[in-house]
Amino acid sequence: MVWTRVAEALAGSGRYVHALEAARSAIELAGPDVAADAFAAAIVASHALGRDAQAAALADRRAGIAPAGGTFGDRDASDPVAALEAHRRSPGEAASDRLWRASRWNARSVELRAALLDALAPGDPRRAVIIGELVELAGDRDAALSRAAAAAVR
Repeated sequence: MVWTRVAEALAGSGRYVHALEAARSAIELAGPDVAADAFAAAIVASHALGRDAQAAALADRRAGIAPAGGTFGDRDASDPVAALEAHRRSPGEAASDRLWRASRWNARSVELRAALLDALAPGDPRRAVIIGELVELAGDRDAALSRAAAAAVR
């Protein structure tokens, strides 16, 4: 998030090349929720430098994580809230796959893993992965996270 704010400040002060560098760092380090703002700063800087093709490519990448006319979770595979809501609305194989993808992006989300344990069939090999991750989280320093992970495994 800091790199995103730096990119926005640099673009706002007319230092567009440096804004692009900061935005690149933000995009590489941030999750999709912050990366969308970093892409926006990079798009502004690219247009200011006359790099319209670059700006268009950045806009396409940004649209994949923060679509115009939709909500953030519409297309974002990493959004745990959207994945959990989709699973609650319509449980099934597609919702389970979405939970799985979101769990790969959210390593400390016990709620995603608990939902996956309920959703996946007993023979699904992903169950063993989820159980292993929950066991690891049960040993976390964060007491609340540790208790929640232990409870999910039981």
